[in-house]
Amino acid sequence: MNELTKKQLDSVQIADLSHFNKEDNTFLIPQKKAIKIEKNKAYLIYLTDSFFYNDVLKTNWNKGILPKDRYLKCDVDNIIAKMIKITAIGYDILNKKDTTNFWSGWVSLDDIQVLQKL
Repeated sequence: MNELTKKQLDSVQIADLSHFNKEDNTFLIPQKKAIKIEKNKAYLIYLTDSFFYNDVLKTNWNKGILPKDRYLKCDVDNIIAKMIKITAIGYDILNKKDTTNFWSGWVSLDDIQVLQKL
């Protein structure tokens, strides 16, 4: 591989370049399918650690109330910039069933992983 190609590949930030075949000098880049959040739609989401450590979100947006579950089935009630207002029920990912924990509040799109559109 020439130096220009190496330099350009080193600057790639989004694509997964870990699947390189040295024998034929090719990459297998898996397609990334991001799920776009829409108002009045339902999603299965995962709350990352950063959500629970975000004091501004906890105190100013959610009045100190956080969900008990990391996995939530939620309906998107409102979208303001990178913030979404959700109404959610907890989800037990191991047993694939809903919990009895309900929560309504604001989350940042940076603090969640959208796993599935419901």
